[in-house]
Parts: sequence; C-alpha cells; structure tokens
Amino acid sequence: MSEFNYGAPAELFLRRMGEARKQLRYQRFDTAAAAIQFVAEGKGAQKFSLATLEVEDGRFEKADILRLYHAADYPLERSGAAPE
Repeated sequence: MSEFNYGAPAELFLRRMGEARKQLRYQRFDTAAAAIQFVAEGKGAQKFSLATLEVEDGRFEKADILRLYHAADYPLERSGAAPE
C-alpha cells in the first residue's frame, strides 16, 4: 500500500454484519487520514463490523483500513492501542 494519499478526500461506508443494505451509514471526510482514524479509534465506528473506505480510485475494506492506520507513513498521531 505504498504511495497512499492520506490527504485526499474520502467516503466511508459502515454497516453492521447482517443488516440490510438500507442500514448502510455514509460519512464524508476531508482527508483519508481522518476517516482511517475514525475507523481505527472512533468508538462510534467500532460497532460496525463492515467498513469500506473510498479514496480517489481505490476501495479499502476494514482490514486494509487498519493496515493503513498502522503504516509507518500514517500522518496523524495515534491514540494508543487501536482495536483490530
């Protein structure tokens, strides 16, 4: 996942496992870094088992989002232990 643009605008789609598609939650972020932080650290996001991040032409699922959060080039300060 080299050369990921953490500064690009991002769209985040969240859903609980087993919920109907209409229960999809959508949120826009000014930066991908902020969306990634929301998934990795945000208490509100942790209740959702399925997360998809769309940045530029890429689509990233929850495991990929957490890898981006733990990457050496992640630009924001991490708040200690993030759930995996």
